[in-house]
Amino acid sequence: GELSHERISLMQDGATEDMNLWIVEGLAGIAGGVQYDADLFLKSTAMAVRDRLLALLDRLMANPDQPLTQLLALADDERPRLAQLDTTLSVATAVTDVLDQIDARINANPAGIAVRDGARSLTLGELGERVRHFEPTLRAQLKADRPVIAVSVADPVAHLVASLAALRCGAHLLSLDTAAPAADLARGDLSALICDDWLEAPLPATIARIDALQIPGAHAAPAQRQPLWSAAGTKRQPIDRTTLSSICSVLASQASLAPASRVLFIDQPARALLLTQAAQALAAGAELLITTPAIAQDGAQLAALVRQDNIRLLHASRDTWLDLLKHFGNQAPT
Repeated sequence: GELSHERISLMQDGATEDMNLWIVEGLAGIAGGVQYDADLFLKSTAMAVRDRLLALLDRLMANPDQPLTQLLALADDERPRLAQLDTTLSVATAVTDVLDQIDARINANPAGIAVRDGARSLTLGELGERVRHFEPTLRAQLKADRPVIAVSVADPVAHLVASLAALRCGAHLLSLDTAAPAADLARGDLSALICDDWLEAPLPATIARIDALQIPGAHAAPAQRQPLWSAAGTKRQPIDRTTLSSICSVLASQASLAPASRVLFIDQPARALLLTQAAQALAAGAELLITTPAIAQDGAQLAALVRQDNIRLLHASRDTWLDLLKHFGNQAPT
């Protein structure tokens, strides 16, 4: 009839969960908000969550093809805020050192398999021995005023050994793919670069170059290896032992791994960026499996491998996942 209608949005007074994100679509477009329990969170915390989500969406729309490690990187203004938050928390959450956890697994079961890379396998004891053997080489090059050590090694097992050794000797680790951007190599805080022979340009005199073949058990890099992707122009942030332990603690709370479970990684030049997941798996006593791009490109072969080895977690690209799901049908892995 002659009645006019108007839609009125009503928000409930209380939060049903600790924190909720809601999004609705109406005649005026899409609207959203954050609900939070005021007994648990400050208003500033909820606003920070909202602001970071909006910033993440902006970065995703601007460049949807960028790797997750860059997409989820902290903005420059977030680091001081996190540092301030860490000093003002009234209750601190205890974080177990992830390298100590890995050492405990090594001591408890040195004969257990740590990594399988094709026909190669490495026990926990052998992994620990290689890390300890390589550690003095890095300590000799580490400078107090330049605490960063970069690693860019094609052999994934050698890259893991070098990364763990760098963290054990107190360095900040900078993992690079085989197309390391110049911005990363021009750092003023870089003590050494562990790499294959892909780097032809001379390094600054302040940066020591360590041949990857000095890593115990390392294999020579394939000739004319082509990177799957390049992050040229992107300056990455190094990670230290404390930060790695904190990240692994969060990952463990989200996806627990039982001892002797298996984690599959698709071999790629950017595999170094998966160090956090690898460290989490080793700390839990899981076995790392590394396969090649050839298997990743064959969904049927990859599906057979996942079934055969009872894979608990899989780290791969989006396209690899989609191809894998086609071959699993209604019995797709979680």
